[in-house]
Amino acid sequence: MRLHSTFEDSSIHDQWTHVYRRSPEQNQLDDAVYDWLFAKFIPEGRWMDAGCGTGLRTAQLAKRGAEVVAVDVSPKVLELARSSVKATEYGSRITFQVAALEEPLDHIRVDNVHCRGVLQHIPEWEAALANICACVHPDKFIVLFESNHRSLEAMIVRIIRIFAARESQLRSGTSGMEFWSDVDGKPFLVRMANLKKLEQALRDNNVKPLIKRPVELFDPNRFPERMRGLVCRLNMLWFRYNLPFGAGFILVGLKNRTDTMKPDLDHQSAGRQHLEGM
Repeated sequence: MRLHSTFEDSSIHDQWTHVYRRSPEQNQLDDAVYDWLFAKFIPEGRWMDAGCGTGLRTAQLAKRGAEVVAVDVSPKVLELARSSVKATEYGSRITFQVAALEEPLDHIRVDNVHCRGVLQHIPEWEAALANICACVHPDKFIVLFESNHRSLEAMIVRIIRIFAARESQLRSGTSGMEFWSDVDGKPFLVRMANLKKLEQALRDNNVKPLIKRPVELFDPNRFPERMRGLVCRLNMLWFRYNLPFGAGFILVGLKNRTDTMKPDLDHQSAGRQHLEGM
C-alpha cells in the first residue's frame, strides 16, 4: 500500500508546520541538533533531503552551506517548499524534484542523505530505505530521524490504549508499532520503529551504523499547544545529555564501499564510538 494521495493533503503539512516551525523552542532544538550533526561528522558534498515536505529541515542543511536536492512525492507540497525558501539567502542552494521514495531513484546521486520523520509514514519503508541508500556515494552519510518503539512515550501510549479507546488501530510487528488511521477518508500511518531492525536494514544496504542519539523524550505534537514549549525544553535536555528512553532518535550511518566493509573511521571521532544511547 502506498499513501501518496494522503500526503498531498495540505492540512497535514499545515499541522506539522504549526507544531514544528512556529515554536521558538523547537527551532532552538533543531539548531542544536544540526549544529551537532555538522560539527560531529563534518559532512561534505551534495545532500538529498528525502521526503522534504514543506522544506523545514531542508533549510537546516542549506543554512549550513550544503547544496540540497529536496525530494517529495507531492508536487503541491514541493511548491510550498519552494515558496518558503526562495526569498532566503540560501534558497539558491536548493533544487526540487518530484519522486516517490518507494521507487528507484536512479536519476539522483548525492554525497549524503537526510531523511527526517519520513520512513515512519511509509508502509514499504524497507524499499524506500534501500532506494535512498543506493543514491549515496561510498564513505558518505545517511542521516535518519525516526521514532523509537522502546521509548517512554511508547510505553505510556500502550497503557493509555488499554483504558481508553482510540480512533487509530495499533498493529505491532517486527518493524515496530504502527498506528493506522484516516485523514479525510485516506489512510494515514505513524510508526514507532524497532531501531534494531532499522540498524540491520542499514547494514543490509551496505551502510554501517555509526551513532544513535535521542533528540526528544516526547513528540510535542502529542501535547496541547500551551504545553509544547515546555516539552521542547525537556527534549533539549534529553538531546544535550544523551538520556535514555527517548521517543525520537537520530541515526547516522556510513555508506561502505561495495568491495569491503569499511573499518571504523580513524579520522572521525564518530567512527570510533559505539552506538550511543537507548
